[in-house]
Amino acid sequence: MKKKYIYITLIKIFSTAFILASCSSAPKRATEVFAVRNGSADQVDLGNKAVMQANYDTAITYFKEAVRLATLADDSACRVHAKLALGNGYQAQGKTKEASDTWNSALADAQLSGSNYLISAANIFIARGQLSSGKDAQKVKETIEQYKGGVSQNELYTATAWQTLGLAEKELVALLRILRVP
Repeated sequence: MKKKYIYITLIKIFSTAFILASCSSAPKRATEVFAVRNGSADQVDLGNKAVMQANYDTAITYFKEAVRLATLADDSACRVHAKLALGNGYQAQGKTKEASDTWNSALADAQLSGSNYLISAANIFIARGQLSSGKDAQKVKETIEQYKGGVSQNELYTATAWQTLGLAEKELVALLRILRVP
């Protein structure tokens, strides 16, 4: 009788474990999360390569998949990076509204995460988009100056900040020349 009780108890335990392991809402194991997160990063890399080859539709597909995987992994940093890349893809296609909406979505995610680094990165990308859309170069310059220190650990984002700052300065100088201000 005692063996039967132990046997039934073990079956209940294994059945419960099996159900939890196979349930999609069950917490993912660390290796699954890393695999999904790495998959998101891989999709961003593939998307960036497609952008470099002017295959924008393909790039957008990769970037959207990167966002989906980052969301699945519940990784806010990965999701923000993927959304910034997706916005870049839209920008490369000339879809400025979609780019702006995507970068603003990345900023919202960054703000929820509380990460100064992610907030800074999103604001830099938004400012760059505003500058390329003809928005106020002085405001863009101020935004970049405010947030460029927050991305100092990422060479690409730092370069984007400095490049955008330089372009804003160039526009301001051109405006001063038009207005003939010494």
